[in-house]
Amino acid sequence: MLQKIIVRMKLSDFINTDYEQVIMERYSEVSGKYNVASMLYLWFEEDDQVDNLKKFITRWENGLSLQTKIMNSSSLSHNDWLFFDIRPLGLKRDGNSRFSYEYSTSKQIVKGLDELDKILKFITEDVPTKHQKRNDYED
Repeated sequence: MLQKIIVRMKLSDFINTDYEQVIMERYSEVSGKYNVASMLYLWFEEDDQVDNLKKFITRWENGLSLQTKIMNSSSLSHNDWLFFDIRPLGLKRDGNSRFSYEYSTSKQIVKGLDELDKILKFITEDVPTKHQKRNDYED
């Protein structure tokens, strides 16, 4: 049974854009829909423009579940394991992720969250039990 997932997104691609609210609300919706603890890793490169980071945190702190980690690098430690990595096109795929989604525009991050929703639905959905066909009565 799936107990905890970690989702990673590049913060500098959607902070202070028209898609910030849509992305964060969609993440909150998906993470609250399933009986799975969700952690969010947001990252940016040191030379990226991440204006008003403090305002972003206060804006969304009540809408985020369990834990959110903000990092200033895309690199992960060897102990970090991502369930779903939503990464920009061209960023090298890290071997520490189970699923990933690549995007080229901020609008496509929402589609990545839709993919996460489909995956979680498939994994957490109850599987109907199939009755075994008995063939020991044949002569």
